[in-house]
Amino acid sequence: MVRQIVPLLALVSIVLAIDTQSMFTVPQEEQALPRTVKPYLYLLDLHPRISEGYFNGSVDIHIQCFEPTRIIVLHASYELQLENINLTAISTDYDYDVPAITEVARNGSTDTLNITLEEELTEGRVYRLHLEFHGLLKNNDYMYTSPSARGFFRDMYTDRETRETRWFAWTSTFPGFARHLFPCFDEPSFRAEFTVGVSHLTNMTVLTGWPSLLNKSTGEQGYVMEYFSRTYCIAPYSVGVLVAELDATEAMNVTSSQGTVELAVHHVRDNYESKVTELVPKVLQFLQDYLQTRFPVDKLDIVAMPITYFEMERDFPGLIMLSYFKFGDRDEDLYKDLVRQWLRHMVTLETWSAFNINELLTTYLTRYALSKTSNKQPELTGESRLTMYDQFATNIEDPSYFGYIPPYTTERGKLSLYFGKRQVLWHCS
Repeated sequence: MVRQIVPLLALVSIVLAIDTQSMFTVPQEEQALPRTVKPYLYLLDLHPRISEGYFNGSVDIHIQCFEPTRIIVLHASYELQLENINLTAISTDYDYDVPAITEVARNGSTDTLNITLEEELTEGRVYRLHLEFHGLLKNNDYMYTSPSARGFFRDMYTDRETRETRWFAWTSTFPGFARHLFPCFDEPSFRAEFTVGVSHLTNMTVLTGWPSLLNKSTGEQGYVMEYFSRTYCIAPYSVGVLVAELDATEAMNVTSSQGTVELAVHHVRDNYESKVTELVPKVLQFLQDYLQTRFPVDKLDIVAMPITYFEMERDFPGLIMLSYFKFGDRDEDLYKDLVRQWLRHMVTLETWSAFNINELLTTYLTRYALSKTSNKQPELTGESRLTMYDQFATNIEDPSYFGYIPPYTTERGKLSLYFGKRQVLWHCS
């Protein structure tokens, strides 16, 4: 895709100081997967049984072969039990033979799954890799003892009126933790479309960030299978699921020059939505106009969760989860979650190390938006300095090409990132 830069219309130089100690701990680069095959579509079904403390699932990964190979390498945490792994052809204009699987091996140190085939895959052909899996829903107290929250979690609270115990479950997949939820190519540059289905009790709500399409009977009393619309191309860490008994404010429309977004604020126990419904619309309007790119999805659900320990990242395309114990305490946290709707989930990162420069950019845009939409002047502290230069480029329609960040390097150098009509150049020293 050709990106032609038009004459400079605006030049802004902003120096931002950021604490480098707050950078993310991301998977090691030596875990990089081979590029011989790449996914382009996931059909993911999840079946959480929250009160029982486990989940089942299956995934069909549609892959394309880019180089002949006898080994398919992807990620699957040892926390997942795997079964019924098979490879089949995806119907095209003609039938073709699919090599048989001869060995399945797992590496616990890298969370990789190596599938060895009898013969090589053919370059250019597409295949369907099917895997079924089982795992445990981790209790929330796991977060106190684990260095990072990985996979599928559950927690409970007591309803103030009925005094009944209410269960809910949610996913934690960033960074590089989607492999604890389902087998996948768990690297940021392996982007694909997803179709997600979740089975749940009929009195519970499922949010994935994407519009609900249909409900089907599971054959299990009290449960229904709910399917959601296909995503744009995202990395596996952008797959988020929340299952809970939710209340919601009446949905409101947020309109900017780039289009309209439907906003709903949910809570599971107390009503904390008033500040959010005042704050979020003006931030969304500002970001859409500034980036000249509409909100990535048609709706945004913001949920206040009754969790005391909720410091890890809980933002997904169209879905933001916050602890209601901190709900509204720090505007900057919510601003950053909104900025990440573009910079984390639409931007393509070549490697995990690129997240460091991505987070610098996210913090810059968060504080810039805060200064433009409120009377607060964000405090800038730390050592690393980020200088931003804005200029305009031609519009990029495909969300898959919204932005790109190459691997991070400690050497000084200019990088560029495209959002819609805007190109941002920056250097880090």
